[in-house]
Amino acid sequence: MLLILYTCFVAAVCASVPSVPLHNAAVPGTMMPVIGLGVGAYGLQGGGNGEYWDDDVAEAAVGKWLALGGRRLDTSLKYYNDIVGVGRALSATTVPRSEIFVTSKVDDPFGYDTTMQHFATILQSLNTSYVDLLLIHWPGPIAYNFTAGSAITCPDGDRGKST
Repeated sequence: MLLILYTCFVAAVCASVPSVPLHNAAVPGTMMPVIGLGVGAYGLQGGGNGEYWDDDVAEAAVGKWLALGGRRLDTSLKYYNDIVGVGRALSATTVPRSEIFVTSKVDDPFGYDTTMQHFATILQSLNTSYVDLLLIHWPGPIAYNFTAGSAITCPDGDRGKST
């Protein structure tokens, strides 16, 4: 009974989730839902540190989230254990990709070339040609040579819609 109530609550919330404009987006008019599913797991495989999500758990969670009406996903290479499952769920859903807002993060890049390698890996793992928002997962104390507000273009021409 509790699961049914929770499912109904989530479906009702997802159906009415507001979005906010990203004023510095590379694509004018980009809107981001304010509630999303973070698919990172903080546990360790084999136990410890919390719940561990492998690709199968991530795929099931994202599939359920999208079926309930959720439209924002947050993933990262830094999570190590879920990004391929998210990609499988994105490929399997009947929800058009244009209706799903995907945020991902490059894993502590050390310069442009590493950032581009990580970005290409993200796109391949998620099985998508773009992400809606690309972030540096944890920039740390190191100074990076990035141009604020510029869209990142992968060598094969794919672009992040907002950086």
